[in-house]
Amino acid sequence: MPAKIRGYLLLYGRSRMSLTAARYLALVLLHRYFCPVESTNGTSSYIKSMDFRSPSFESFELSELLRALLVMMDQKEPLHVRILYEKVFEDVVRNLTAKLVEKSGLMTFRYQKASLELGHLLTPATGRQQLILLCSSNIVLEVFEKVQQKKLDSHFVSWLVILDNITNVEQVVLGLKGNIDEGTQVILLAVKEEMHAKVFLTQPDPKDIVSFRNLGTWDILSSRSTRLLPALLMSDIRDQYADLRGREIIVGANDNLPLMKKRQIDSDGNITPAYGMDIGILDTLSPILNYTYRVVGPPDGLWGGPLPNGTSVGLIGMVVRKEVTLALSGMSIIGPREDVVDMSCPYYEDQLNLVSRAPQKLHQTFAAFTPFSLQVWILLIVATLSLGPILKVVSKATEVILNEEDPKHQLWTYSFNIFRSTVAQGNMMEAKLWPERFIFVFWYLVCIVVSALYSGTLTAFLAIPSYEKPIDSLTDIPRAIKEGFILGTLKDSVIEYLMRGSTQGIYKQTWDLFHHDDLKESLIETPPIGFNKVMERKFVFIAPATVSAIAATTRGREKFHLGRGRFYPLRYGIAFHTGSPLKDKFSHLILRLVEGGLVVKWKDDTVLKMSRASKVLETSATHSAITLANLQGVFYVLALGYVASTVTLLIENIVRFQGRSASN
Repeated sequence: MPAKIRGYLLLYGRSRMSLTAARYLALVLLHRYFCPVESTNGTSSYIKSMDFRSPSFESFELSELLRALLVMMDQKEPLHVRILYEKVFEDVVRNLTAKLVEKSGLMTFRYQKASLELGHLLTPATGRQQLILLCSSNIVLEVFEKVQQKKLDSHFVSWLVILDNITNVEQVVLGLKGNIDEGTQVILLAVKEEMHAKVFLTQPDPKDIVSFRNLGTWDILSSRSTRLLPALLMSDIRDQYADLRGREIIVGANDNLPLMKKRQIDSDGNITPAYGMDIGILDTLSPILNYTYRVVGPPDGLWGGPLPNGTSVGLIGMVVRKEVTLALSGMSIIGPREDVVDMSCPYYEDQLNLVSRAPQKLHQTFAAFTPFSLQVWILLIVATLSLGPILKVVSKATEVILNEEDPKHQLWTYSFNIFRSTVAQGNMMEAKLWPERFIFVFWYLVCIVVSALYSGTLTAFLAIPSYEKPIDSLTDIPRAIKEGFILGTLKDSVIEYLMRGSTQGIYKQTWDLFHHDDLKESLIETPPIGFNKVMERKFVFIAPATVSAIAATTRGREKFHLGRGRFYPLRYGIAFHTGSPLKDKFSHLILRLVEGGLVVKWKDDTVLKMSRASKVLETSATHSAITLANLQGVFYVLALGYVASTVTLLIENIVRFQGRSASN
């Protein structure tokens, strides 16, 4: 018994228990051992005469124990305490709150089954949160079941479960195994007589993910217990995941070079990875954290994310449903995904670009007319046709004003010689008047410049083939749509979320250009389908730049055009289920890999490997001989001239024939 008294005095020293309370507990214990005859209310007349109002002895012991634990924990780190209790523990809670009135982070909730809402009970707070359950075994199981259903688990919340019935301990332990996520820390105290308790603590397990370790029976008031219990409650469970003890983790991934290349799929759906950046990360961290891994893919082949109906699809859906431990292979970090999963620190950054077919050669049918635009041709024709009448007007005005006449120069003579000058055939007309000479001089200068520009540009057009305008940026998309292209990207990807969620600006304009009559034409299930569509038809595929470069290399670089304009930076991370204790461990180690340059090295090694494996035909623009295809437009003009001449001849003969008939 003296040891028990020393325990209470130890509580006083460690938790600053009031001296009156410590004396009271000591007197109660002395009276139990040395004064067996008690009064009707359970205390000696001496104690009763002390005028010390308190609850029953058991309630007082439990409340003082909890107060001592909370005070010692609060000294280490600011703590937010929530207590959920049944009516039978009302005296314990009342006494506890009365002694901790100065603690602002303490909140108590009385259990009521009809209105059991855990959202306010587990509201996130700054710092750590301690939740104490003073309930029967059935209610404890009910609470954890609701926590699991509403996905309120968090490694920032430590649970202290106190049971007053040792017979139900095994039932509670078995029931909690299916309702506790890894990363949730639970200490279970099954209180026996004389303030002894059987202690159970959650710990990672290679087979069951989470299991309870039996720490034996403790004397809660002993110096060892008062030292270890606060330490256990305040410990960070994430530290227990530094060694996974050979656990097999399930990795969700899709084919997405240079991040991941899966080579074989067996009958069970298990996938054997071949190589890639993510394989380098998993293989490097495996001996450090002591795990093995198995890669599986989502049934729908999507990267996925949350849907408006509250469900999640693709790899993100597998993480949310805890079908896999983590997911990677180009998992972009965006807000909608972080609402349903926890993302690691980014380990690689990329940007989006546009992928389209290589620009096709332009038809050379009218190559002779390509040196000048339509506006220039119209201006030249108008100038050539108008100079003849202008010269005739000048000649007539000179005749009237200066009384000089040149009957040889008719309108057709002026027009024909202007045309001869245009095509560098010289002028057969003698200009005797100075106004006419000035007009011809400046017209000759125009003809020299036009002729030189036309000849040089035509030579370049005919010697080197002309190609379609490439699609380099989002501003080129409207032109591409008018030319018959379809715009598309990956379904349920970060790109779709970006475009669909935009309400203004270039992204909103781009989303409006998707094939909304049939979105299946624009939203592609997997990257290989998108790149194959680019080769098969007029299709513009929005994809990450690094992935696009690899896809073009493996399929033939000469078949693709990768847009020069890059937009919207991407950050790739690893997705874990909410509250996973593995996230911080992976993030810390991944950051070291990134700082060491290993991730970039693995990316470069993958690109080099793919380049060596692919036989790429390098093509470049070369000079070629001028063929009939280049000049066929000129012959079309000649044929048009023949037709015009024939029609003119027929008209003249008809007019002359009618004139002769009229004269006869």
